[in-house]
Amino acid sequence: MGLTRKDFEEVAEILDSNLNQGQLEKGDASVRDSLIKDFADYFESQNSNFSRPRFLEACGVAKQEGELA
Repeated sequence: MGLTRKDFEEVAEILDSNLNQGQLEKGDASVRDSLIKDFADYFESQNSNFSRPRFLEACGVAKQEGELA
């Protein structure tokens, strides 16, 4: 059984609630971005219908921060 939209949404919610609560120190934003990017890369490899922009938005990554390519 592959990963579904429900799985992606749940992971995004977990990342958002744990990484975007204003508790990050200045250098920690790069750790957050790296973690979110790694999840997005993996999800793309598992499901061709995965929407990276939707996932990043759900993770609370601001649009001006870029697409985390």
